[in-house]
Amino acid sequence: MAAAFTIFEKFGDVCAALNEADRKELCYAICMYGMFGQEVELPYLLKAIFISLKEDIDNSKESRMRGSKGGRPRKSQTDSEVSEPDSESLEMVSETRKPEVSENEKPGVSDVAKPPVSGNAAKTESQTKPDQAKPSQTKGVRRFAPPALADVRGYADSYAKQKGLDPGGFDAERFIDYYTANGWKVGRNAMRDWKAAVRDWVRRDCRETKKGGSDEYSAL
Repeated sequence: MAAAFTIFEKFGDVCAALNEADRKELCYAICMYGMFGQEVELPYLLKAIFISLKEDIDNSKESRMRGSKGGRPRKSQTDSEVSEPDSESLEMVSETRKPEVSENEKPGVSDVAKPPVSGNAAKTESQTKPDQAKPSQTKGVRRFAPPALADVRGYADSYAKQKGLDPGGFDAERFIDYYTANGWKVGRNAMRDWKAAVRDWVRRDCRETKKGGSDEYSAL
């Protein structure tokens, strides 16, 4: 039996940016996964786009399942059916309740006369207290910024030469397209260090240079 899932607005935005053939193929993959849980084989770029939409499909299906299995029960009684306390019980409560004293009437430390504080002492006391009004200023938040194509290519070449690898196996444009399509995420977490991802791709895609050959990188 086919399952139900939610079609989000961003699905349409993504499909609108594709040509007709890719749009049909991506829509078919979304429907097959959303209704039957089957992942359709897709070209590399469409696969990267599908991965970024897959999590939204899973979340919508889980939300629907939680809603169908129950949740907070509805009220079985209306407001008019709720029993009201009778007058006798109210009188008992009023007799046993102790008189409340307001905060202004309670004696406290503030009521005791304090010696006047000199100007220098007051200034010293205010300077010794830590400033807790703006705790956010003590912690710096560093936001991730996607790298430029030239930065990715330059870092990959430098790292490949350092490790004795052929940088020709690394495709900087493919790297940028892949992480742009999935929102610059590593798994389900936001990327924090793009250089670490570049190093991983270089070690996976680049081969070792031939030693003693005519390769231009063998001498480095």
